[in-house]
Amino acid sequence: MSITQACLFEQFPRLRRDFEVPAACGVSRGTVQHTHAWLGPAGTVTPLHFDSYDNIFSQVVGYKLVR
Repeated sequence: MSITQACLFEQFPRLRRDFEVPAACGVSRGTVQHTHAWLGPAGTVTPLHFDSYDNIFSQVVGYKLVR
């Protein structure tokens, strides 16, 4: 399975109630403007790039090497 740049809550609006921004991020729910999900199989590589928004990285299973 591979999904890239999925607008998570636009495609699956009922998921929004299952997610919270951690308090440690220092933002309230109303200030989060974009929520995307990148999902992929083992070995998925993302090239060096610049994001214009702040990001939260979350690894659910396995490990990720960030260089």
